[in-house]
Amino acid sequence: MARVGISYNDVKTAAYKLLTRGESPSVQKIRDLLGTGSNTTIAEHLRVWREEYAKKEVHHLPANMPQELVSAIEVLWQTAMEQAENQLTEVKKDLDLRKEQFTQEQAITQKSIDDLNSQKQSLSEKIDKLTIVNADLKTELTLSHERLTKSLDELANNKAQFESRLHRAYDEKTTLIEHSEKLEDEIKQLQKQLNEQSKSHQSHIANERTLQEESEKRWLNLIDQSRQETKTTSKKYEALKSEFDTKTKQYQESILTLKQTIQEGSGELKLVQAEKIRLASDNAEMKADIAKLRQQVNDLNLHVRQQSLEKKSSKETVESA
Repeated sequence: MARVGISYNDVKTAAYKLLTRGESPSVQKIRDLLGTGSNTTIAEHLRVWREEYAKKEVHHLPANMPQELVSAIEVLWQTAMEQAENQLTEVKKDLDLRKEQFTQEQAITQKSIDDLNSQKQSLSEKIDKLTIVNADLKTELTLSHERLTKSLDELANNKAQFESRLHRAYDEKTTLIEHSEKLEDEIKQLQKQLNEQSKSHQSHIANERTLQEESEKRWLNLIDQSRQETKTTSKKYEALKSEFDTKTKQYQESILTLKQTIQEGSGELKLVQAEKIRLASDNAEMKADIAKLRQQVNDLNLHVRQQSLEKKSSKETVESA
């Protein structure tokens, strides 16, 4: 059984190296060149190489070429073929790798195509929807355009009306400005008249104040006089009242005396009746005096009220002036 570590390629490479040296490959030389390996394994690999090497001889070389050159050319040919095979192997590996990559890329591409087809289908559906939406938008755009045209017409009409109103307002403004200027002139004239009237009014107020002061002095004198008359009347009333009380007391005493006289005897009835008549007459006189006194008091109160009202009316007249 061959030792691990010695392969056919190792033996073949060593054989080619010996050939390039002009030496014939043998088990011992190959073992010496490799520095390891069993003779049996090397012999087996060397036998296989010789069989392959025999099949790859170059037969188209000239017959008269020396055997040493033939061997050298064959070695070169075999080396070239080996290198070509190695390159072909590398190329095959590269092609296989590229084929695998291409297969993967083709799978990715196919997946991308499937995704694109799916996206295409989705886009087609979206395009159909957008076509419907576009039709709706066109319809709405047409309606909007009609509404816009109508709005523009209304706007033009409104603009014309507004301009007409603006012209009228401008004319009214001009008229108002002229009227305002006239009013300002009238206000200036009225202000001038007001100033003159104010001066006249102030002079009149000064005169009224003077008259008022004189009137107040006169009223104060009248009030003092009325007070004095009221005091005098009050004194007269007190005197009359005292006299009335005295007479009343006398009448009461007379009545008591009369009652005593009546009790003393019916003989004095005539005297009593006469006295009663006299008392009735005195009582009538007393009532007349009382009525007269009351009338005087009422007259006095009425006089005082009239004076107060006249004074109040005079003050209101002065204040309103």
